[in-house]
Amino acid sequence: QIAAEAVKFAPVVKARVVAIYGGVPKGDQARELRQGCDILIATPGRLMDFCAGDEKKDIKPALSVENVNYLVLDEADRMLDMGFEPDIRKIVSQCPQTGKPEEGGGATGPKAGAARQTLFFTATWPKA
Repeated sequence: QIAAEAVKFAPVVKARVVAIYGGVPKGDQARELRQGCDILIATPGRLMDFCAGDEKKDIKPALSVENVNYLVLDEADRMLDMGFEPDIRKIVSQCPQTGKPEEGGGATGPKAGAARQTLFFTATWPKA
C-alpha cells in the first residue's frame, strides 16, 4: 500500500521506489535493488535479510543502510507490539547516527555529514 502511493509521487521528485517484503521470492526484489533506489520500502525481516546476505549460500549483502538520510517506521506501535523491537534496534544501529556531524552523527561515505532523521508514524498510538 505504501509503495503504491510512493510510486505515484516518485516521478515528480525524480525518485526511484523499490519495495521489499516477505512472502515473495527474493530474486526479483534483488534485481530491483541492484538497479538502485532513492526510496526503499521494506518490512523489517526482509530488510535485514538483504542487509545480511547468506554466508551459507555465498550470497553477499544486497544493500546497506549506512547512508540512509530518513528512516521512516510506519505502524511503529504495532511493530513494537508484535515483537519487532530487536529487529528495529538492529536496523537503526546500522544506519548513520542522528545528530550533527560535528557531534559524531551523520552518514559516512558518499553522503558524509548527512544526519539521519527518524520518523515514526501510526494511526493508533496508545495514550501514555
